[in-house]
Amino acid sequence: MAEEVTVTADPQEGRFGSCLLWFIWGVSLSFTTILALVMMALLSVSIALNVYLSWQLAGLELSITRRGGDNQIEMPVSGPTTFLVAVPTQTPVTASVGAASTPAPISTGAPVAAVPPDSELMSQYATLAAIATQSAASAPLNSAAAPVQINPPAALSAASTPTPQVLPPSGSAAAPIPVISPTAIPPAVAIGEPAIERESAIQGADNVQSDSGAPAEAAAAGSREEQPTDVQAEAFSAPSGSSNSYELVPLEGEKDKRPAAEHGDLNLALREPEPIDQEPALKDVGAGIDPGAPNLGAIFSPDIVQTYGIHNWDWGCNCKGDLIDDGKSILVGIKTTPGDPIFIPPTTSPIFGGEVFAVVLYASEDSLTFAYARDGTVAQGYAIHYQGLHVDPNLLAKYNEATGNDVVGLTLDTPVGVAASDELLVAVRDKGTFMDSRSINDWWK
Repeated sequence: MAEEVTVTADPQEGRFGSCLLWFIWGVSLSFTTILALVMMALLSVSIALNVYLSWQLAGLELSITRRGGDNQIEMPVSGPTTFLVAVPTQTPVTASVGAASTPAPISTGAPVAAVPPDSELMSQYATLAAIATQSAASAPLNSAAAPVQINPPAALSAASTPTPQVLPPSGSAAAPIPVISPTAIPPAVAIGEPAIERESAIQGADNVQSDSGAPAEAAAAGSREEQPTDVQAEAFSAPSGSSNSYELVPLEGEKDKRPAAEHGDLNLALREPEPIDQEPALKDVGAGIDPGAPNLGAIFSPDIVQTYGIHNWDWGCNCKGDLIDDGKSILVGIKTTPGDPIFIPPTTSPIFGGEVFAVVLYASEDSLTFAYARDGTVAQGYAIHYQGLHVDPNLLAKYNEATGNDVVGLTLDTPVGVAASDELLVAVRDKGTFMDSRSINDWWK
Protein backbone atom coordinates (compact mmCIF):
# COMPACT_ATOMS: atom_id res chain seq x y z
CA MET A 1 0.00 0.00 0.00
CA ALA A 2 1.51 3.22 -1.15
CA GLU A 3 2.17 6.02 1.28
CA GLU A 4 0.13 9.21 0.99
CA VAL A 5 2.20 12.32 0.33
CA THR A 6 0.85 15.66 1.45
CA VAL A 7 2.12 18.74 -0.47
CA THR A 8 1.72 22.10 1.19
CA ALA A 9 2.50 25.48 -0.49
CA ASP A 10 4.70 27.97 1.24
CA PRO A 11 2.44 30.87 2.42
CA GLN A 12 5.35 33.33 2.04
CA GLU A 13 5.03 33.34 -1.76
CA GLY A 14 1.39 34.72 -1.72
CA ARG A 15 2.20 37.49 0.70
CA PHE A 16 5.21 38.58 -1.33
CA GLY A 17 3.19 38.93 -4.55
CA SER A 18 0.48 40.90 -2.82
CA CYS A 19 3.00 43.31 -1.31
CA LEU A 20 4.67 43.77 -4.68
CA LEU A 21 1.33 44.63 -6.29
CA TRP A 22 0.54 47.16 -3.62
CA PHE A 23 4.00 48.71 -3.99
CA ILE A 24 3.62 49.14 -7.77
CA TRP A 25 0.14 50.69 -7.34
CA GLY A 26 1.42 53.13 -4.70
CA VAL A 27 4.32 54.25 -6.90
CA SER A 28 1.94 54.86 -9.82
CA LEU A 29 -0.41 56.86 -7.63
CA SER A 30 2.42 58.97 -6.24
CA PHE A 31 3.74 59.68 -9.74
CA THR A 32 0.28 60.73 -10.92
CA THR A 33 -0.13 63.03 -7.92
CA ILE A 34 3.28 64.61 -8.45
CA LEU A 35 2.54 65.11 -12.16
CA ALA A 36 -0.79 66.80 -11.33
CA LEU A 37 0.90 69.13 -8.86
CA VAL A 38 3.55 70.05 -11.43
CA MET A 39 0.86 70.81 -14.04
CA MET A 40 -1.03 73.01 -11.56
CA ALA A 41 2.17 74.89 -10.76
CA LEU A 42 2.87 75.45 -14.47
CA LEU A 43 -0.71 76.65 -15.00
CA SER A 44 -0.39 79.14 -12.13
CA VAL A 45 2.88 80.47 -13.54
CA SER A 46 1.28 80.83 -16.99
CA ILE A 47 -1.67 82.77 -15.59
CA ALA A 48 0.59 85.08 -13.60
CA LEU A 49 2.77 85.68 -16.67
CA ASN A 50 -0.27 86.54 -18.81
CA VAL A 51 -1.52 89.01 -16.21
CA TYR A 52 1.91 90.65 -15.98
CA LEU A 53 2.28 90.93 -19.78
CA SER A 54 -1.24 92.37 -20.09
CA TRP A 55 -0.40 94.98 -17.47
CA GLN A 56 2.84 95.88 -19.25
CA LEU A 57 1.16 96.11 -22.68
CA ALA A 58 -1.58 98.36 -21.27
CA GLY A 59 0.99 101.09 -20.62
CA LEU A 60 2.84 100.67 -23.92
CA GLU A 61 3.65 104.05 -25.46
CA LEU A 62 3.56 104.61 -29.22
CA SER A 63 5.48 107.18 -31.23
CA ILE A 64 5.06 108.73 -34.67
CA THR A 65 8.11 109.15 -36.87
CA ARG A 66 8.73 111.36 -39.83
CA ARG A 67 11.54 111.10 -42.32
CA GLY A 68 13.67 113.90 -43.65
CA GLY A 69 16.01 112.69 -46.36
CA ASP A 70 17.99 109.70 -45.10
CA ASN A 71 17.58 110.61 -41.47
CA GLN A 72 14.83 109.21 -39.28
CA ILE A 73 13.80 111.28 -36.27
CA GLU A 74 11.54 109.83 -33.60
CA MET A 75 8.99 112.38 -32.40
CA PRO A 76 6.71 111.40 -29.46
CA VAL A 77 3.08 112.25 -29.91
CA SER A 78 2.12 115.50 -28.17
CA GLY A 79 -1.56 116.37 -28.14
CA PRO A 80 -3.93 118.50 -26.09
CA THR A 81 -5.04 117.18 -22.73
CA THR A 82 -8.72 118.01 -23.40
CA PHE A 83 -10.86 118.16 -26.53
CA LEU A 84 -14.36 119.65 -26.25
CA VAL A 85 -16.04 119.99 -29.63
CA ALA A 86 -19.80 120.53 -29.80
CA VAL A 87 -22.50 121.21 -32.36
CA PRO A 88 -25.66 123.20 -31.42
CA THR A 89 -28.54 121.13 -29.93
CA GLN A 90 -26.11 118.33 -29.11
CA THR A 91 -24.55 117.47 -25.75
CA PRO A 92 -20.78 118.09 -25.64
CA VAL A 93 -18.58 115.08 -25.01
CA THR A 94 -15.27 115.54 -23.23
CA ALA A 95 -12.44 113.11 -23.89
CA SER A 96 -9.62 113.43 -21.37
CA VAL A 97 -6.14 112.25 -22.19
CA GLY A 98 -3.63 111.60 -19.45
CA ALA A 99 -0.45 113.59 -19.37
CA ALA A 100 1.73 110.46 -19.60
CA SER A 101 -0.32 108.67 -22.25
CA THR A 102 -1.06 109.31 -25.91
CA PRO A 103 -4.38 109.51 -27.74
CA ALA A 104 -5.64 106.21 -29.11
CA PRO A 105 -5.09 105.97 -32.91
CA ILE A 106 -8.16 106.03 -35.16
CA SER A 107 -8.03 103.93 -38.33
CA THR A 108 -9.53 105.66 -41.37
CA GLY A 109 -8.21 103.44 -44.13
CA ALA A 110 -6.21 106.33 -45.58
CA PRO A 111 -2.51 105.89 -46.39
CA VAL A 112 -0.07 106.95 -43.71
CA ALA A 113 1.08 110.55 -44.23
CA ALA A 114 3.99 112.41 -42.74
CA VAL A 115 3.24 114.61 -39.74
CA PRO A 116 3.00 118.25 -40.95
CA PRO A 117 5.28 120.91 -39.54
CA ASP A 118 4.25 122.92 -36.51
CA SER A 119 2.77 125.74 -38.60
CA GLU A 120 0.56 123.36 -40.60
CA LEU A 121 -0.54 121.51 -37.48
CA MET A 122 -1.51 124.81 -35.85
CA SER A 123 -3.46 125.78 -38.98
CA GLN A 124 -5.44 122.56 -38.80
CA TYR A 125 -6.37 123.28 -35.19
CA ALA A 126 -7.45 126.79 -36.24
CA THR A 127 -9.57 125.31 -39.04
CA LEU A 128 -11.39 123.06 -36.57
CA ALA A 129 -11.98 126.01 -34.25
CA ALA A 130 -13.37 128.16 -37.08
CA ILE A 131 -15.76 125.43 -38.24
CA ALA A 132 -17.03 124.84 -34.71
CA THR A 133 -17.47 128.59 -34.08
CA GLN A 134 -19.39 129.11 -37.35
CA SER A 135 -21.64 126.14 -36.53
CA ALA A 136 -22.43 127.58 -33.11
CA ALA A 137 -23.12 131.05 -34.55
CA SER A 138 -25.57 129.68 -37.15
CA ALA A 139 -27.59 127.71 -34.58
CA PRO A 140 -31.26 128.61 -33.96
CA LEU A 141 -31.89 131.04 -31.13
CA ASN A 142 -33.75 128.50 -29.02
CA SER A 143 -31.13 125.78 -29.34
CA ALA A 144 -28.81 124.81 -26.51
CA ALA A 145 -25.45 125.44 -28.15
CA ALA A 146 -22.59 123.82 -26.30
CA PRO A 147 -19.31 125.67 -25.73
CA VAL A 148 -16.46 125.20 -28.17
CA GLN A 149 -12.97 124.62 -26.83
CA ILE A 150 -10.08 123.39 -28.97
CA ASN A 151 -6.67 123.56 -27.33
CA PRO A 152 -3.54 123.37 -29.53
CA PRO A 153 -0.68 121.08 -28.51
CA ALA A 154 1.36 122.43 -25.63
CA ALA A 155 4.61 121.57 -27.43
CA LEU A 156 3.98 124.15 -30.17
CA SER A 157 5.45 127.60 -29.68
CA ALA A 158 2.95 130.44 -30.02
CA ALA A 159 5.70 132.90 -30.86
CA SER A 160 6.71 131.00 -34.03
CA THR A 161 3.16 130.18 -35.18
CA PRO A 162 1.88 132.17 -38.20
CA THR A 163 -1.67 133.40 -38.66
CA PRO A 164 -4.08 130.42 -38.76
CA GLN A 165 -5.12 129.47 -42.28
CA VAL A 166 -7.56 127.01 -43.84
CA LEU A 167 -5.49 124.54 -45.86
CA PRO A 168 -6.57 123.83 -49.47
CA PRO A 169 -7.38 120.26 -50.59
CA SER A 170 -4.44 117.95 -51.11
CA GLY A 171 -2.87 118.42 -54.54
CA SER A 172 -4.56 121.76 -55.11
CA ALA A 173 -2.53 124.80 -56.12
CA ALA A 174 -4.89 127.22 -54.37
CA ALA A 175 -3.45 129.50 -51.71
CA PRO A 176 -4.38 128.97 -48.04
CA ILE A 177 -7.32 131.06 -46.81
CA PRO A 178 -6.70 133.06 -43.58
CA VAL A 179 -9.07 132.34 -40.71
CA ILE A 180 -10.80 135.50 -39.44
CA SER A 181 -11.96 135.44 -35.83
CA PRO A 182 -15.55 136.47 -35.01
CA THR A 183 -15.95 140.20 -34.35
CA ALA A 184 -19.17 140.20 -32.33
CA ILE A 185 -20.13 138.17 -29.28
CA PRO A 186 -23.85 138.19 -28.34
CA PRO A 187 -24.45 139.11 -24.68
CA ALA A 188 -25.48 136.49 -22.17
CA VAL A 189 -29.25 136.18 -21.69
CA ALA A 190 -30.91 135.07 -18.46
CA ILE A 191 -32.60 131.66 -18.45
CA GLY A 192 -36.32 131.87 -18.98
CA GLU A 193 -36.23 135.03 -21.12
CA PRO A 194 -38.61 134.79 -24.10
CA ALA A 195 -37.09 134.07 -27.50
CA ILE A 196 -38.22 137.44 -28.88
CA GLU A 197 -36.26 139.31 -26.20
CA ARG A 198 -33.18 137.16 -26.84
CA GLU A 199 -33.36 137.96 -30.57
CA SER A 200 -33.66 141.69 -29.93
CA ALA A 201 -30.73 141.56 -27.50
CA ILE A 202 -28.53 139.85 -30.08
CA GLN A 203 -29.56 142.32 -32.80
CA GLY A 204 -28.80 145.19 -30.41
CA ALA A 205 -25.32 143.85 -29.84
CA ASP A 206 -24.74 143.62 -33.61
CA ASN A 207 -25.86 147.25 -34.04
CA VAL A 208 -23.50 148.46 -31.32
CA GLN A 209 -20.62 146.63 -32.96
CA SER A 210 -21.32 147.97 -36.45
CA ASP A 211 -21.82 151.58 -35.28
CA SER A 212 -18.82 151.90 -33.01
CA GLY A 213 -16.15 150.21 -35.10
CA ALA A 214 -14.26 149.54 -31.85
CA PRO A 215 -12.54 146.21 -31.19
CA ALA A 216 -14.73 143.26 -30.27
CA GLU A 217 -13.38 143.14 -26.74
CA ALA A 218 -14.28 146.78 -26.03
CA ALA A 219 -17.80 146.38 -27.44
CA ALA A 220 -18.43 143.25 -25.40
CA ALA A 221 -17.13 144.92 -22.23
CA GLY A 222 -19.28 147.99 -22.83
CA SER A 223 -22.35 145.82 -23.38
CA ARG A 224 -21.77 144.04 -20.09
CA GLU A 225 -21.27 147.33 -18.23
CA GLU A 226 -24.54 148.71 -19.60
CA GLN A 227 -26.49 145.72 -18.20
CA PRO A 228 -25.91 145.55 -14.41
CA THR A 229 -27.22 142.59 -12.46
CA ASP A 230 -30.05 144.52 -10.79
CA VAL A 231 -31.44 145.54 -14.20
CA GLN A 232 -31.34 141.91 -15.30
CA ALA A 233 -33.15 140.90 -12.11
CA GLU A 234 -35.89 143.45 -12.79
CA ALA A 235 -36.20 142.32 -16.41
CA PHE A 236 -36.73 138.68 -15.40
CA SER A 237 -40.29 137.59 -16.11
CA ALA A 238 -42.07 134.71 -14.42
CA PRO A 239 -42.57 131.56 -16.52
CA SER A 240 -46.13 131.26 -17.75
CA GLY A 241 -46.17 127.46 -17.67
CA SER A 242 -44.71 124.59 -15.72
CA SER A 243 -44.18 120.84 -16.07
CA ASN A 244 -44.32 120.23 -12.31
CA SER A 245 -47.25 118.37 -10.81
CA TYR A 246 -48.71 118.48 -7.30
CA GLU A 247 -51.25 116.38 -5.43
CA LEU A 248 -53.82 117.19 -2.77
CA VAL A 249 -53.58 115.48 0.61
CA PRO A 250 -56.10 115.52 3.49
CA LEU A 251 -55.55 117.42 6.71
CA GLU A 252 -55.74 115.67 10.05
CA GLY A 253 -57.42 118.75 11.51
CA GLU A 254 -59.58 121.44 9.95
CA LYS A 255 -58.80 124.61 8.07
CA ASP A 256 -59.30 127.92 9.81
CA LYS A 257 -62.55 129.59 8.84
CA ARG A 258 -60.76 132.89 8.26
CA PRO A 259 -59.54 133.32 4.63
CA ALA A 260 -55.83 132.52 4.42
CA ALA A 261 -55.09 135.78 2.57
CA GLU A 262 -56.43 137.72 5.60
CA HIS A 263 -54.85 135.46 8.23
CA GLY A 264 -51.96 137.05 10.14
CA ASP A 265 -50.31 133.66 10.77
CA LEU A 266 -50.47 132.50 7.16
CA ASN A 267 -49.98 135.59 4.97
CA LEU A 268 -46.57 136.96 5.97
CA ALA A 269 -47.05 140.16 3.95
CA LEU A 270 -49.74 141.30 6.43
CA ARG A 271 -47.09 141.54 9.16
CA GLU A 272 -44.92 143.75 6.91
CA PRO A 273 -41.34 142.53 7.51
CA GLU A 274 -38.89 145.43 7.64
CA PRO A 275 -35.06 145.61 7.59
CA ILE A 276 -33.36 145.75 10.99
CA ASP A 277 -29.83 146.45 12.18
CA GLN A 278 -28.68 142.88 12.83
CA GLU A 279 -25.57 141.23 11.41
CA PRO A 280 -26.41 139.44 8.13
CA ALA A 281 -24.42 136.31 8.91
CA LEU A 282 -24.97 132.90 10.44
CA LYS A 283 -24.83 132.81 14.24
CA ASP A 284 -24.13 130.12 16.82
CA VAL A 285 -27.22 130.98 18.87
CA GLY A 286 -29.26 127.76 18.88
CA ALA A 287 -28.86 124.42 20.62
CA GLY A 288 -29.57 122.31 17.54
CA ILE A 289 -31.14 119.56 19.64
CA ASP A 290 -33.76 118.52 17.05
CA PRO A 291 -32.28 116.49 14.16
CA GLY A 292 -35.67 116.58 12.42
CA ALA A 293 -35.73 120.38 12.03
CA PRO A 294 -35.89 121.86 8.50
CA ASN A 295 -32.40 122.15 7.02
CA LEU A 296 -31.99 125.45 5.16
CA GLY A 297 -28.34 124.64 4.48
CA ALA A 298 -29.34 121.72 2.26
CA ILE A 299 -30.95 123.97 -0.38
CA PHE A 300 -29.52 127.47 0.15
CA SER A 301 -26.04 128.94 0.24
CA PRO A 302 -25.47 130.74 3.57
CA ASP A 303 -25.19 134.10 1.81
CA ILE A 304 -27.41 136.45 3.83
CA VAL A 305 -27.82 139.90 2.31
CA GLN A 306 -30.26 141.42 4.82
CA THR A 307 -31.94 140.72 8.16
CA TYR A 308 -35.59 141.56 8.84
CA GLY A 309 -37.83 142.07 11.84
CA ILE A 310 -41.51 141.11 12.02
CA HIS A 311 -44.54 142.75 13.62
CA ASN A 312 -46.85 141.25 16.21
CA TRP A 313 -50.42 140.52 15.19
CA ASP A 314 -53.42 142.03 16.96
CA TRP A 315 -56.20 139.46 16.65
CA GLY A 316 -58.74 141.92 18.04
CA CYS A 317 -58.48 144.31 15.12
CA ASN A 318 -57.00 141.71 12.78
CA CYS A 319 -54.10 144.05 12.05
CA LYS A 320 -50.37 144.25 12.66
CA GLY A 321 -49.00 145.47 15.97
CA ASP A 322 -45.58 146.66 17.13
CA LEU A 323 -42.30 145.36 15.78
CA ILE A 324 -41.08 142.35 17.77
CA ASP A 325 -37.85 143.47 19.43
CA ASP A 326 -36.65 140.44 21.37
CA GLY A 327 -33.41 139.84 19.42
CA LYS A 328 -34.63 136.37 18.44
CA SER A 329 -37.40 136.83 15.88
CA ILE A 330 -35.15 137.49 12.90
CA LEU A 331 -35.95 136.78 9.28
CA VAL A 332 -33.23 136.55 6.63
CA GLY A 333 -32.92 137.65 3.03
CA ILE A 334 -30.93 134.95 1.21
CA LYS A 335 -29.08 135.78 -1.99
CA THR A 336 -30.55 134.05 -5.05
CA THR A 337 -30.29 134.20 -8.83
CA PRO A 338 -33.45 135.08 -10.78
CA GLY A 339 -34.88 131.96 -12.37
CA ASP A 340 -33.22 129.47 -10.01
CA PRO A 341 -35.61 126.76 -8.75
CA ILE A 342 -36.67 127.01 -5.11
CA PHE A 343 -37.27 123.85 -3.06
CA ILE A 344 -38.52 123.28 0.48
CA PRO A 345 -35.95 122.59 3.24
CA PRO A 346 -35.72 118.83 3.86
CA THR A 347 -36.57 117.10 7.12
CA THR A 348 -36.03 113.51 8.24
CA SER A 349 -39.67 112.35 8.39
CA PRO A 350 -42.44 112.47 5.75
CA ILE A 351 -45.94 113.32 6.95
CA PHE A 352 -48.01 111.56 4.26
CA GLY A 353 -47.52 108.71 1.79
CA GLY A 354 -43.76 108.42 2.28
CA GLU A 355 -43.02 111.34 -0.09
CA VAL A 356 -44.97 114.35 1.23
CA PHE A 357 -42.94 116.30 3.81
CA ALA A 358 -44.98 119.51 4.07
CA VAL A 359 -48.36 120.99 3.12
CA VAL A 360 -49.24 124.41 1.73
CA LEU A 361 -51.20 126.65 4.10
CA TYR A 362 -51.11 129.78 1.94
CA ALA A 363 -49.95 130.58 -1.59
CA SER A 364 -49.98 133.66 -3.79
CA GLU A 365 -48.00 134.67 -6.84
CA ASP A 366 -45.02 135.85 -4.75
CA SER A 367 -45.51 134.25 -1.32
CA LEU A 368 -45.75 130.75 0.13
CA THR A 369 -46.40 129.38 3.62
CA PHE A 370 -46.03 125.66 4.33
CA ALA A 371 -46.01 123.56 7.48
CA TYR A 372 -44.37 120.24 8.33
CA ALA A 373 -47.57 118.92 9.94
CA ARG A 374 -51.12 118.22 8.72
CA ASP A 375 -53.13 119.99 11.40
CA GLY A 376 -53.84 123.05 9.22
CA THR A 377 -52.07 125.65 11.40
CA VAL A 378 -48.58 126.91 12.23
CA ALA A 379 -49.16 126.28 15.94
CA GLN A 380 -47.87 122.70 15.82
CA GLY A 381 -44.43 121.77 14.56
CA TYR A 382 -42.32 123.76 12.13
CA ALA A 383 -43.48 126.18 9.43
CA ILE A 384 -41.63 128.18 6.76
CA HIS A 385 -42.53 131.42 4.99
CA TYR A 386 -41.11 132.31 1.55
CA GLN A 387 -41.59 135.83 0.19
CA GLY A 388 -40.14 137.18 -3.05
CA LEU A 389 -40.40 134.19 -5.40
CA HIS A 390 -42.49 133.27 -8.42
CA VAL A 391 -44.71 130.49 -7.09
CA ASP A 392 -45.07 127.64 -9.58
CA PRO A 393 -48.27 128.28 -11.63
CA ASN A 394 -49.33 124.64 -11.35
CA LEU A 395 -48.92 124.74 -7.56
CA LEU A 396 -50.95 127.96 -7.36
CA ALA A 397 -53.68 126.47 -9.54
CA LYS A 398 -53.85 123.32 -7.41
CA TYR A 399 -53.99 125.45 -4.23
CA ASN A 400 -56.89 127.51 -5.60
CA GLU A 401 -58.89 124.43 -6.62
CA ALA A 402 -58.51 122.68 -3.23
CA THR A 403 -61.75 122.41 -1.25
CA GLY A 404 -62.71 121.18 2.19
CA ASN A 405 -59.77 119.91 4.21
CA ASP A 406 -57.59 119.09 1.20
CA VAL A 407 -54.28 120.93 0.86
CA VAL A 408 -51.35 120.77 -1.56
CA GLY A 409 -48.66 118.27 -0.54
CA LEU A 410 -45.00 119.16 -1.13
CA THR A 411 -42.15 116.75 -1.86
CA LEU A 412 -38.42 117.34 -1.53
CA ASP A 413 -37.60 116.90 -5.23
CA THR A 414 -40.26 119.15 -6.79
CA PRO A 415 -39.60 122.92 -6.76
CA VAL A 416 -42.29 125.24 -5.43
CA GLY A 417 -41.27 128.07 -7.75
CA VAL A 418 -38.31 130.08 -9.01
CA ALA A 419 -36.40 133.03 -7.57
CA ALA A 420 -37.92 136.33 -8.69
CA SER A 421 -34.93 138.55 -7.86
CA ASP A 422 -31.54 138.43 -6.19
CA GLU A 423 -33.06 137.98 -2.71
CA LEU A 424 -35.54 135.56 -1.13
CA LEU A 425 -37.00 136.38 2.30
CA VAL A 426 -37.20 133.31 4.56
CA ALA A 427 -38.87 133.01 7.98
CA VAL A 428 -38.71 129.95 10.25
CA ARG A 429 -41.35 129.26 12.90
CA ASP A 430 -41.49 126.66 15.67
CA LYS A 431 -44.98 126.13 17.13
CA GLY A 432 -45.99 129.57 15.89
CA THR A 433 -42.98 131.45 17.28
CA PHE A 434 -40.73 133.29 14.85
CA MET A 435 -37.18 131.99 15.30
CA ASP A 436 -33.74 133.42 14.53
CA SER A 437 -33.23 132.10 11.00
CA ARG A 438 -29.48 132.71 11.27
CA SER A 439 -28.94 129.90 13.81
CA ILE A 440 -26.31 127.54 12.43
CA ASN A 441 -27.03 124.63 14.74
CA ASP A 442 -30.81 124.75 14.29
CA TRP A 443 -31.34 125.39 10.56
CA TRP A 444 -28.06 125.25 8.62
CA LYS A 445 -26.46 121.91 9.57
